[in-house]
Formats: sequence, structure tokens, C-alpha cells
Amino acid sequence: MNEIALFFVYSIGLAAIICVFAYAAEQMQRRGRAIGRPERVRLQAPGSYSQAFQQSLDILTIVDARILDADPNRGTILAATGLSVASLGSTVTVKLETLEFVTYVTLEARPTINYFDWGHAKRLVKDFEEAWRVQCIPQMGETPTS
Repeated sequence: MNEIALFFVYSIGLAAIICVFAYAAEQMQRRGRAIGRPERVRLQAPGSYSQAFQQSLDILTIVDARILDADPNRGTILAATGLSVASLGSTVTVKLETLEFVTYVTLEARPTINYFDWGHAKRLVKDFEEAWRVQCIPQMGETPTS
């Protein structure tokens, strides 16, 4: 009987710790902050700046990122991914810039809490890049720069 009660107490304690970490990760994402090492990719966008901005929003939803803020005037998108088995989530920043009539999209994904990310940010960047190639490259006729 004592062992069952002790197991129950430890289980409740572990669940409480996980909930605290998940809540802290969500609060950090809302502020656009992250602790972990960033994963980045820079892609060349076909078409106009506004098309690239909309394409970025569309692809973020494909890779299951929740849009927190999107400002086309500043050329930034802030998004977050939720809690999963592999991570407490990632904070995603997309920056768009136009240089010499070419629009570039830079995606940066950071694990919200580094110690609880087992490659989630890296997979997120890879999935974004793959979706970008599938949706954008047929329009361009060339490969993006990484």
C-alpha cells in the first residue's frame, strides 16, 4: 500500500514539473524568446515580396507552426510550435528582405528550452525548406540558396 501511494505522489510530482516547463515554454514563445541554438535556412523567393510573405505564412501552417505575429511592413513573421514528445516547442522567426530586386526568406527556428529538444528545430527547418522547394521552385525554374 505504501509503495502505491509513493508511486502516485511521484507521478503527480512529475506531471506537475512537466506542466510547469510546458507553461514556461509557451510564455517564452509568446514573447518571441528562445534559449536553444538556432537552426537557419535562407531561401530565394520567386515572384514579388507580397507573394513570398504569403507563401511563408502558408508553409508555416503546413509545418504545424502557430502564427503569433505577422507584419508585412517590417518583413517579419513570428510563429511557434507546440509541445510534442520530441520537444517543448520551437520559436520560429521568418524575415523577408529584398536585395537588388530579389526577395530572400530567412527562417530561424530555436528550441524554446534547449535541454528538451531532440532535433525538433532542425526537422522544422528541413520541413519548411522541403515545402518551399515543392511549392516555389516550379515557379522559379532554379534552385534556392541555402
